[in-house]
Amino acid sequence: MPKVSRPRNVLHIITRLDPGGSSENTLITVAGLDRRRYRPSLMTGPSAEGVAAILIPHLSRKIHFLNDLLAFGEIYHKIRHGGYTIVHTHSSKAGILGRWAAWLAGVPIIVHTPHGHVFYGYYGRTLSDLYILLERLTARITDKIITLTEQGIREHVERRIAPREKFTSIHSGVELSRYTEPRPDPIMVRKQLGLSPDWPVVGSVGRFEPVKGYDTLLEAAALLRTRQPKVRFLLAGEGKEESRLKRLAKELRVEDRVFFLGWRQEIPEILSALDLFVLPSRNEGMGRALVQAMAMGKPIVATRVGGVPEVLGEGEAGLLVPPDDPVQLSQAIEQLLTDRELARKLGEGGTRRAPAYSAERMVAEIESLYEILLRMKGLTIA
Repeated sequence: MPKVSRPRNVLHIITRLDPGGSSENTLITVAGLDRRRYRPSLMTGPSAEGVAAILIPHLSRKIHFLNDLLAFGEIYHKIRHGGYTIVHTHSSKAGILGRWAAWLAGVPIIVHTPHGHVFYGYYGRTLSDLYILLERLTARITDKIITLTEQGIREHVERRIAPREKFTSIHSGVELSRYTEPRPDPIMVRKQLGLSPDWPVVGSVGRFEPVKGYDTLLEAAALLRTRQPKVRFLLAGEGKEESRLKRLAKELRVEDRVFFLGWRQEIPEILSALDLFVLPSRNEGMGRALVQAMAMGKPIVATRVGGVPEVLGEGEAGLLVPPDDPVQLSQAIEQLLTDRELARKLGEGGTRRAPAYSAERMVAEIESLYEILLRMKGLTIA
């Protein structure tokens, strides 16, 4: 490694630091960058309690022309006076506003990680088409776009966001040691959650948003009510869909079988209590929760969307089903609850695949990308 004379200022911008994969990815990157070579800062909307960040008061996920214009001005002002060599944006809103502000401020290197995309599963056709147009325009001022999987690259290229060479794939990194050592005691966790040791337990972890497909999982739970009377479902998360999902559980008469746990920090403990992990998403960039479950050796049922098949090795670590199909979802869940040998093989497959998604590997690949871009711009650290 060459001698370093001056660390480069790097600014990471994300719309919100709400619980979820994009926030965890960004925080891990900012914390992990080599301080001998980079001096990272974090910018976000007003959601970062307890996190050292540059707060942008008007930056939010909701589309609001005036607030978005004010947020753009705030971001531009901070970048203009920040002396940044690299601006790295995350997620859609921060990705659009942050990249144009960085370009206008003359930042030499602009990088973007969309953490999936909003091309489908989030909005109606008109708004989705608008996002695609904005992404095409903004890609022109972007040096590199990082997708979480190769499928993410294909989906961007298919929509003519940018040529293939504009993209690179870097898996979202997970701090695997949290899920491998020490192992929580599943019997104790089940006792704390009020679960009988002989109940089959199926669970999921994530935001309660329409795109995550938890309504489909509840419909699958209803189909299993008589076929698998002992099975219980754990849902750890929070979001705007929570009230609707609880009402749906009552309408489907599964409210006694579904445990809504709220958002939990102790994800390894929750996963330890499961016999089976389910990801019922309608759209998913990669699915960090899959990696967490894989690291703990849990068999998985997930929808064949986005980068999920790639993460699961096309069935090496779990069964894949179509999105919005409670019948096939319930059948796959039942198959793994009854075929313990298949469940064991899938769990072992996940354990083998998980190390490819480590936080250390992600940070190293991002640093390598930064160094390539610095050389291309004649800004090599030396």
